[in-house]
Amino acid sequence: PSQPRRLTPMEWQRYLHMQGRHPGRGGQATHNKPPPLRPPPPNRGQTYRAPPPPPNNAYRRHPLQAPNYSKPQPPPPRFNPPPPQRNVFSSRAALAQHHIFAQKERGVMDICQRYPKLFVPDDFCKATAHWVEAAQKIPVHVQVKFDPDLVNTLELDETEDCEEDSPQGKTVVRVMLLTHKPEAETSKAKPHLSKQLKFLVAKRALGGLMAIGGPWSPSKDGGDPNDIQTLKKVACRHCKEICGVDLSSCSEWMKFLELEYQRPSGKVDRTIILVPNVWDHCTKEPVVVQRLVKRIKKEDKKVEEQVVIRSMEISLNGLLDNDPQEKHEEATELSLFAEMFSEMLSERFAGRLVDYLTTRQKDQKQKEEESKRKRELEHQERDAKRRKQEEDRQTAADAKKKKEEEEKTMTEEQLKARREQEAQEAKDKREKEEAERKEQAAKLAEERKKAEEEKKKVKKVTTTTVTVIDSAVLDPFSWFDKPVGQGGNQAGLLKRHTMEGLIHSLGKFSSAEVERLLSTLRFNNQQALFYKPLATTTSVVTTTEEEEPEASKEAPAQG
Repeated sequence: PSQPRRLTPMEWQRYLHMQGRHPGRGGQATHNKPPPLRPPPPNRGQTYRAPPPPPNNAYRRHPLQAPNYSKPQPPPPRFNPPPPQRNVFSSRAALAQHHIFAQKERGVMDICQRYPKLFVPDDFCKATAHWVEAAQKIPVHVQVKFDPDLVNTLELDETEDCEEDSPQGKTVVRVMLLTHKPEAETSKAKPHLSKQLKFLVAKRALGGLMAIGGPWSPSKDGGDPNDIQTLKKVACRHCKEICGVDLSSCSEWMKFLELEYQRPSGKVDRTIILVPNVWDHCTKEPVVVQRLVKRIKKEDKKVEEQVVIRSMEISLNGLLDNDPQEKHEEATELSLFAEMFSEMLSERFAGRLVDYLTTRQKDQKQKEEESKRKRELEHQERDAKRRKQEEDRQTAADAKKKKEEEEKTMTEEQLKARREQEAQEAKDKREKEEAERKEQAAKLAEERKKAEEEKKKVKKVTTTTVTVIDSAVLDPFSWFDKPVGQGGNQAGLLKRHTMEGLIHSLGKFSSAEVERLLSTLRFNNQQALFYKPLATTTSVVTTTEEEEPEASKEAPAQG
């Protein structure tokens, strides 16, 4: 018998691999070892099965083990930042800094919360904002020219002004005269409205400002101090004595502010500030303002001292910048008037701002409805066009089918006659199209000829850029954009939380309504709005003028 053939080393290695043994380790089983990189070919009718995929933690290593860069590393997880959202808590914190404009009765706590930098006297107990009832009656853009007379003076004895207080308490009437001085035409930046509004006030000799006015005198003024006519007499008398301005021609006197003081004696003193309509009676001629020299007399001396009280103009911005060193009631009254006058304007401009946002919201809603209606109309037109095309194809198919059925019953002569008729109709159609094409070409040639003749003419083209600023839109935004620092300029933007607080200060809108109103505006990433483009409209106007050619101008000269 023949001897069995000896296995070659390659065949022996394949055999050991099929048995799961390693040839270099004495033929021991190596079931716990990873499969070879190149699997052996199938033998003895057995099919090769691919090894299972490695587990998820196959590439994990010990912290002290060096990384194996030959193995593919999993990609780092992607970080998707969340979309920016409005902070509700910061918005509510911003709302806490605002107050309702139209609050008429204001106690000591309200005054301290609204105006933390204002000095409040110890006897002060209540302030009544009467401007809430007559806020729209005071115009802003009024011009009254006050002409100071520094030569002539008015003299008044101190003894003439001394009156015994009534049992109910003293009543002091003060008057504020308003004027508006617009900016100069040469100024580059338009100053804030609070710097353009001026008031005529009195400056005391010892320093400090006070509103023009004085106490009610039963012997000189008479009447009831609670009656507006009596208050008018007191204001006219003191204004005539202090600055020489006669206010008897003013027909309307608006009760703007009333302050009450609870004295230690139990009496309640009142200070009432009035605003007369000087803009209706003192605009034709300059109003001469004089100085007051008050002579203080003593028993042992005839004239002890002369006190000079000057009248001066000061802006609303200057009155709002109150000095904490002035701790007297007259300065507090003047500062409270300035704060409430600013609140009156804030309420007025906040209402205009809401009106503008409401109009803008309606316009956007109308545009959306119009665009929706336009899209629906275009959709209907496309559907109608598609239906017409389908109907035309169906009609052509029916006509073709009918024609084929008719031709089946026709004779050769009838078919020949029909072919000739169709050829004639096609020829007529081509001739008609050719005629229309020639006519269109003639029209184009004529238009081109006219255009060339127009080009030959000498023309002067002037392009002008016209910029129109709508003050009705700009003024509300500009009022709330307060300048920072002495002589500072406006930033030209408003924060979203500021506008939310202003609208909520009207006390008429919910948070959802305010959100809908502000959704019509476009804020940047810092939640700020640049308001000047909203009030600016730019248009380009092109003007064309014909001029005579130079040849035609020189022809008469040559003749």
